[in-house]
Amino acid sequence: MSESDIEVIYRQLTNFFLFQLFKLDFDRIGSLLSPQTESQSPTPPRPLTFKAQTILQNGGVDTFGDRAKGFATTTEYFRYVVEQD
Repeated sequence: MSESDIEVIYRQLTNFFLFQLFKLDFDRIGSLLSPQTESQSPTPPRPLTFKAQTILQNGGVDTFGDRAKGFATTTEYFRYVVEQD
């Protein structure tokens, strides 16, 4: 199989999976719950961003905010990301 054939197949698979993801609708933005914590908290915890983890790991500064709260809108989430700068 040629490289171009493989590329076409990967593009088709990617487009299919992205289309499936866009069909999902969630009430809140947050991290997926683990089976152990799912029954304890109805609200998903805030998503972990690479930048927040790096700041915590390298500088010891917790920029996560209240991790018990998710986000109701994408605007809230992007404000959170911007405020990490």
